[in-house]
Amino acid sequence: MSPPPQARSRYQYLNLALCLLLAFLTFKKLLAAMAFGRFDIFLFMSLVVPVINLYILREVMRFHRTGYRFLTILSALALLQPENHQLQESAILVLLIAGGLFMWLKMFPKEEILPRSLVENNDQP
Repeated sequence: MSPPPQARSRYQYLNLALCLLLAFLTFKKLLAAMAFGRFDIFLFMSLVVPVINLYILREVMRFHRTGYRFLTILSALALLQPENHQLQESAILVLLIAGGLFMWLKMFPKEEILPRSLVENNDQP
């Protein structure tokens, strides 16, 4: 589900900032994955996070609701990993959580997801 064009133009700079933060984090994780130097199971396991981040980046760039939802939830879950407890990683993740949640709530309010006329018609027998 995509937001109306007015919402896209209103929040395009915030969306760009989210995309840049996510791209930076993805590039950093990709460099860490390539630091092993060998092609083995650990390399493929460490590529899972950058691949998921690329999918989320694609969805956020297209202003899709699922992108903001996944960005918020997976960034919150990433705070549980010990490798993300550094100050820079934690700060970026908190910014991604706040930005993703803000965009999710502002661009897709409940009134627009379920129109009032649809809800009122279902209440009648």
